[in-house]
Amino acid sequence: MNIKEYLNSIRRIDEQINTELEQIEQLRSILMRVNAPLVQDKVQTSYQTDKMADTVAKIVDLEKDINKKIDRMLKLKKEVMAIIDNIENAEERLVLKKRYLLNKSWKEIIVDMDLNIRSSQIYIIHRQALKSFRKVYNYKISVVKCSKNRNV
Repeated sequence: MNIKEYLNSIRRIDEQINTELEQIEQLRSILMRVNAPLVQDKVQTSYQTDKMADTVAKIVDLEKDINKKIDRMLKLKKEVMAIIDNIENAEERLVLKKRYLLNKSWKEIIVDMDLNIRSSQIYIIHRQALKSFRKVYNYKISVVKCSKNRNV
């Protein structure tokens, strides 16, 4: 996995979480529709109960999956933040944080940083930021490997 893929994995996890949250909302909507006639008619069949129980079970499973993904995303964000915070150039740090931790679009970042929208300045800063990130990342990896070798 290259550095850009590593950083974009935060966005992918976030998208997966949002998709699963939408699925939960749809399932809850289905539950409300299934439940509505029961309240009015005071009739309950085992088929409807089983269907409701299945839907509730799906919601619970999705919520567990979402919680695992949130934990994974928070851990990854913490790792990325620790690396970004070790980059010397403040502009590079800002671009990486806005793009990969806050999931902002290029246009939003350009506006936030008051850059010229017609220039390629943001992409130049980003390219250099990725190089700086890679440098810090590789350094941290080498430190971890060295400490593991000492403990063996």
